[in-house]
Amino acid sequence: MSLALVLALARPAVAATPAELQSLLARFDARATLPLPALDAQDLARLASGDMVKLLDHTAEGPASAVGLQILPADRKAVWISVEDPHFSSEESLTEALVARSGSDRARWYGFLDLPRPLLDRQWVIDVWNAHEVAQATGGQAWEHPWRGVEDGMAPVRSMVAQGRVGTLTDEDLDRAINTPMNEGAWVAFALPEGGTLLAYHVRFDVGGDIPEGLLSRYILGGLPKLFRAIDQRATELVPSHYRGDHAPIYGGDGVALRPYAAEPGATGPGTPVQ
Repeated sequence: MSLALVLALARPAVAATPAELQSLLARFDARATLPLPALDAQDLARLASGDMVKLLDHTAEGPASAVGLQILPADRKAVWISVEDPHFSSEESLTEALVARSGSDRARWYGFLDLPRPLLDRQWVIDVWNAHEVAQATGGQAWEHPWRGVEDGMAPVRSMVAQGRVGTLTDEDLDRAINTPMNEGAWVAFALPEGGTLLAYHVRFDVGGDIPEGLLSRYILGGLPKLFRAIDQRATELVPSHYRGDHAPIYGGDGVALRPYAAEPGATGPGTPVQ
């Protein structure tokens, strides 16, 4: 274990009272593309203490949302890059490819999940974007990055596969895979006044086929602690040395490109204001 990681794990949770967190989440939900579920007093107390809060939200029609929230010691810029940078992959069995880009921070992506046999592989096409209006409505405190499934989005993917632009996938792989009926969710990163980041993740995912919803939900919730640890470790150890001046710009939830770490506050670069 590196010294940087040891120091990161040794840092105490950033101070935030349950009332402050409740107010912050309520302000976000009032304008969110995908609101987070309301937390009870016990959940808010655990969240304020630095623990992860995991739950299933059954308030919407269709599959329940798997939800995870935790305060991370790293600042929001580093956490956001750790989540958004396509160079960082969290799932070895997942193949992703950019289908189209519209604007600086809105895109369409294809995903292919290679599942162990006898399960059939899954695939999907989603639109992802940064909800600028949410950042504006919360005074820049909340950044939301939602995604939603796209129906009938496979035609360009097949052309990409034929051109060898989606890893080693073939037409036969696409034919065998099941198109997921639903895939929507969001990452949300809140900048806390005393430092640190409240990170939230929620997803509604119907994989189709014979995989029970309850089994999928337990699998997603069970993997959240590892996922959040990886995000915080990358934010602490890798992001400041990786996101340098030659890196393609990554945009914050407000649509402003984040300044590379190599740039000095007064230098020019793809960003502009330091976020």
